[in-house]
Amino acid sequence: MRSLRSVAGLTLLFSASWGCGGSHTVENDAATEVILPDAVTIESDAGVDAPTTPDAGPSLATWEPAEVPALLLRWGASVAPVGDGRCYLFAGFGASGGGTNDVLLVDTRGATAAITAIPTTNAPPPRSRACAAYAPVSQRLIIRGGRAGASLNDGKTWALDTTTNAWSEIDTDDSPPGSVGCSMTYVASDRAIYHFGGAFDDPSFDWSNQLCRFDLETNSLARVTTEGAAPSRGYDGQLASHEGTLYLFGGGIGGGGVGIFGSDVYTFDVASRRWSLLEVSGPRPDGRRGHWMLLSDDAQRILIGGGEGSEGPLDDVWLFDRAGGTWRNLSSSVEEGRFAG
Repeated sequence: MRSLRSVAGLTLLFSASWGCGGSHTVENDAATEVILPDAVTIESDAGVDAPTTPDAGPSLATWEPAEVPALLLRWGASVAPVGDGRCYLFAGFGASGGGTNDVLLVDTRGATAAITAIPTTNAPPPRSRACAAYAPVSQRLIIRGGRAGASLNDGKTWALDTTTNAWSEIDTDDSPPGSVGCSMTYVASDRAIYHFGGAFDDPSFDWSNQLCRFDLETNSLARVTTEGAAPSRGYDGQLASHEGTLYLFGGGIGGGGVGIFGSDVYTFDVASRRWSLLEVSGPRPDGRRGHWMLLSDDAQRILIGGGEGSEGPLDDVWLFDRAGGTWRNLSSSVEEGRFAG
């Protein structure tokens, strides 16, 4: 068995504490680490190896205690995978409830994760629930929006040059709505960052299902005209990419959206600009927001877990098989779909 470590493993530790205006008390420095069955292995933050049918052994994930450094105990932080077993973690609210604007570099390539605080200059104001992505060619961490102080909708875009550790604000001509709980991902084939959804409060509080493209060469943010049935307006969903296709799962959805959470998987083809809803048969995960998500190396399997559902925080783990259109619950407590420890 292999443990779920790497970038998404870190997301698992704090993503369930994301909330739209809420907060959660951190009880102690202990957390849980999911141990996957032999049929599901995590080799790196690039994704999940294609599972094979196990000959024997556990059919469900189990849990083991894992010590979490106090520096990682926060909610509403933004995580941006670098792609080589490292990730940047930006801002969020700490255990004391105060906002931060710090940057951590988390390296999971060794036996234990190494966490380095990165001193930066000209940092944006403290905030939570911004969206973030890393651009490997220009070596920049791009963040947008978030809840900054009394402002619900800080729609500004910032870039951290990781070679100099200097922040700079980016002036975008077209600033779309939805900057709290938005989702972003880097698309290598397009050398651009895509941005979806999020909440806003101008002229009134609502959610967005607008897809935007951030051009890394011109530093411009433009709305994308799409085809097909677009996802519902939402916030706190998870967006990932693989070879020119975006994958979106979950989030708070609907008109007003309070207490309504999605469990659909959408894909978006960057070349044709078309949204598609993946068909699912059988049981599926509870709808949720603020969860984590991993794609396998061929994007034929999607691993999700944690987050917040209609009844509160979740710490279940589910595996989606695209070929069969089925979800498999890897949690220890299948009946309730959450960790029963």
